[in-house]
Amino acid sequence: MKASLYLLFGLFFAVPTLFAQTFPLDRDKFVKTWQQLVLEEGAQNYLKDQLPQLIKGSTLNDTQFKKLQEHCNQLQAKEVPAYPDILFFMQASIAIVQNKVNPDLANPWFKYVFDYAASPDDKLTTFLDFSVAFFKYGALYKERSFAWTAQGGTLRWVDAKKLCIEASNVNLKCIKYDDDKRPEDSIVVYNTSGTFDMQTKRWEGKNGTLTWEKVKLPKNETYATLKSYKADLLTAKLKADSVALS
Repeated sequence: MKASLYLLFGLFFAVPTLFAQTFPLDRDKFVKTWQQLVLEEGAQNYLKDQLPQLIKGSTLNDTQFKKLQEHCNQLQAKEVPAYPDILFFMQASIAIVQNKVNPDLANPWFKYVFDYAASPDDKLTTFLDFSVAFFKYGALYKERSFAWTAQGGTLRWVDAKKLCIEASNVNLKCIKYDDDKRPEDSIVVYNTSGTFDMQTKRWEGKNGTLTWEKVKLPKNETYATLKSYKADLLTAKLKADSVALS
């Protein structure tokens, strides 16, 4: 009877330890913890094929890895789900390092993540999901058949009534993909500025130039100068309110 009680107490204290897994500072164990913790099919390609190379390779130096490990544990302590939220966070954090994202853009992002994590809900999940494509590809919106990206120029967060991204002197590009995920067409507004509403996925732009090089018209002879325009990034279209043709 006494032995049975010891066994029950042992199991009682072991259960929280089993489920409250932490992310170790050892790189090998860090990867293995992720592979054991997240079993969803959609994450397996990343966890088995990509994560080991990213963590065990030279992508992150020791300081960067330690910071990532600490952040993952801090989010877990706030009861943020490992999948998909902390996984999205890890992917975005690694992309920030890989693409050498400007600290003026990256540092506020970390603050927003932990602000949302104070009461984790769908708002945090949506923000982190957006962040993966944003930091990996510069994408404001991405799905299988097309993506909108903002390249070059300057991007910054604007936190007023709702969180937006303000862009200055960027190339706004909509890339359409074929069934094999190869680019087949694109729309580009060169040297434009605007604001992206993360909630509605709408872009309000001003200034910029459209060309028709894809139909072999010289860009220095045939182009359109935009004064103001809008784009619903849930579609592959934009609407110009004011345009001058040349």
